[in-house]
Amino acid sequence: MEKWLEKFDRLTDGAVEGLKKVPSQLRNNKRLISKLILFTLILGLGLMSVIWVLTAFVKAIEYLYGIWVENTELIIILFVCLCMLLGSITSQISKHREEKERRKREELARQQKNASTQYAYLRLFLYKILDERLCTLVEVVKPVAPNLLNAVTPITIDDRHAIIYYNFQLHKTKTLPFSQGTDYVSNLISSHVIAKTQIEGIEGITAPVGDSLITPVHVDSVKDLGSTAIIVLVLDCEAYRELKEQQGHSLQSRELVEHI
Repeated sequence: MEKWLEKFDRLTDGAVEGLKKVPSQLRNNKRLISKLILFTLILGLGLMSVIWVLTAFVKAIEYLYGIWVENTELIIILFVCLCMLLGSITSQISKHREEKERRKREELARQQKNASTQYAYLRLFLYKILDERLCTLVEVVKPVAPNLLNAVTPITIDDRHAIIYYNFQLHKTKTLPFSQGTDYVSNLISSHVIAKTQIEGIEGITAPVGDSLITPVHVDSVKDLGSTAIIVLVLDCEAYRELKEQQGHSLQSRELVEHI
């Protein structure tokens, strides 16, 4: 009996000592307990949010199903009408694109058919523009005859965009790059082109236009090749204007001048 009492005393003493240590252990693990409490709160809020979303979703399904049951015929009619409307709009857009592509192909075919003749007319037109003063300003040698403007590749065709480029070669006065850049040369030649087409037009291509907003031919670019330079001309067309707009070079509203 005494042995059992001794064991009980030791057990109760151990329990008392353990209870004395609890406050100090709680103080030592206060941060951990705070984190556990915060995590529990967040987990609870998360579960409540999920339950709320699921409940709202179920109620929305029930509401929509109720509308469907009560207005089945009306909803079907509206859906069919919407499909017909979208189909009609899509068809009109497709027809418009096809018509635009057809016009581009026809214009390209027409220009290809007359490309050699148009090249000769544009070459003569450019030769008349390149007087002594302009050649000095753009640092090129004045050609003594129109055929000296012929480039190695006279005509370049862009089938993708339905555009024909006419290339003309000039000899520079020096092999160094243009002192004021190719953009300056291009803009200067372009201003002379516009002025001459307003007053005289382009022989064999168009009569005098008399309007600064109508440009029958554009100076697309000037390429500096060292001892020579290439002037690239393009006859005005819808395809070219669209391409320049896509490239961020907005052109003023112009119309294609009918060829003579």
